[in-house]
Amino acid sequence: MCHSKNNLLRVILNSSEQASEIQVYRDGSLKTRIRLYYVPWFDYVLEGDLNRDGIPDYVMVAASTGNGLASEYCDAIFGLSSKAGYVITKLNTMGFDPNDLLQLGTGQANVVHTWFISAEEPSRDGKYHSFWVYHFLKVRGTKLMFDSSRKPIWIQYTFKHNHTPTRLVSSEQKKRWWAKQREAIFVP
Repeated sequence: MCHSKNNLLRVILNSSEQASEIQVYRDGSLKTRIRLYYVPWFDYVLEGDLNRDGIPDYVMVAASTGNGLASEYCDAIFGLSSKAGYVITKLNTMGFDPNDLLQLGTGQANVVHTWFISAEEPSRDGKYHSFWVYHFLKVRGTKLMFDSSRKPIWIQYTFKHNHTPTRLVSSEQKKRWWAKQREAIFVP
């Protein structure tokens, strides 16, 4: 259980049902209940004042049980506080860890969102490739939102270390490919 003054965030883990439940209370009464199927545990929970309102916020991370690259998929469940209580947002991401929470210039919390996209059409070199896509999200109040002031970074997946943004994908391709993925990122 995590609480501050009149707010309470309770997490109930039920490994026998392969599920967990997050309950949000305000002034002693249940306000929200979110059931997460196939999330019988959290790998870790982080606490910090992400939205700078003086009330602790929480990030609960549940990793995938897949193999290979699929093992990087995870759910980062954000419990963002307000005077009225907690708002829960589930972020589908990859390889989330504490290093993905940043403070950049403004002093506001930012989140690095990682995603993997396999090309649906040939890139500029006429070949099909896969890419790591990194977006910056900003925490504003009880919302996570894409930071439009920072361009996403696309890195070609090369089976070896690569930190160079790709030039193989046009702006139009990036927009089209990302548009198909964007809906799967946030689960309110």
